[in-house]
Amino acid sequence: MSALVRVERRGSLGLIVLDRPERINALNLEMLRAIENKLIEWSTDSSLGVVFIYGEGDRGFCAGGDVRTICENLVEKGPQYGEETFASEYRIDFLIRTFPKPVVIWGHGAIMGAGLGLYVSGSTRLLTENASLAMPEVMIGLFPDVGASYFLSRLERGVGLFIALVALRLSTADAIKVGLADFVVKEEKRESLIEDLERLSERSGPARIDEICSAYAIAPGPGELASKLDRIQQIILSSKLYEELAELASSSDSWWSDAGKNFLQASPTSIKITEEAFKRARVNSLVDCFRQDLTMVAQCMRHHDFFEGVRARLIDRDGKPNWDPGRISEIHEELVLKHFDPPWKGMHPLSDLE
Repeated sequence: MSALVRVERRGSLGLIVLDRPERINALNLEMLRAIENKLIEWSTDSSLGVVFIYGEGDRGFCAGGDVRTICENLVEKGPQYGEETFASEYRIDFLIRTFPKPVVIWGHGAIMGAGLGLYVSGSTRLLTENASLAMPEVMIGLFPDVGASYFLSRLERGVGLFIALVALRLSTADAIKVGLADFVVKEEKRESLIEDLERLSERSGPARIDEICSAYAIAPGPGELASKLDRIQQIILSSKLYEELAELASSSDSWWSDAGKNFLQASPTSIKITEEAFKRARVNSLVDCFRQDLTMVAQCMRHHDFFEGVRARLIDRDGKPNWDPGRISEIHEELVLKHFDPPWKGMHPLSDLE
């Protein structure tokens, strides 16, 4: 078991704690392997009633995958290292979604990227009042992965694609509104809730888990997203999508202008492949989307923008990525479609997911 992941049994409850608070619990391969192995072990444990997952530290549940370490290892170990890391992320999300017992996930602070993929996979998803959820991958030359094309494309009125293209941050109230979370619970109630859950019979099902969690629930408070859904739908359905997103940057409303500025600063290639992934996800299963994600991320690791985005945002932190191509208008369909072409010979690495 990794020193960065704590595991404990409390009665019928299995506890998994992400314990890398200095990096906002960014998931590296060591952590992912530990979580995956424990979930596989617990999946056949008849004495287990529920799994509870949370992240240590005040800053957040999980800031995503440790893409900085992936980039630092790619030169020495090649894309296979990154592929193994991303594949483990997707396997864990699939394990949680198909786990034979309820999985309760407690989210607070930053919940981003792979952290959001992990979070939304839970059967019961709890948020504290201070949570901030986002899929910011287009800002580092990637795309919203971890099955996001599946679960975001199924949100109401095109809001999922908007979230993806502008790296939108959702408040707790916004996440409840669009269905990415189930209950809001005060931060100080976590241990009391765990104590209640650990006393349950191993035969308790999701309905009983939700009954207990709902007893701790509070009103989510006001959010900004609800009043903006009509406008978001108009933008997403527009024949001039990119122009309308860019124009948001000059809005006098900071909510809209932040969205527009993010769009203008994102990798043009990431924007194009994200839009294509969402189109395909409308008719794909969740497993298809996980496989598509791994194919796309493998191709991203063989192209320029991923390295450049991580350098500019996470390593040098100059905030000035030099994207190539630098404009959406310069991107040809051949480049987009290349990202959906598996680079492996033989079977897909996630062919066993079912």
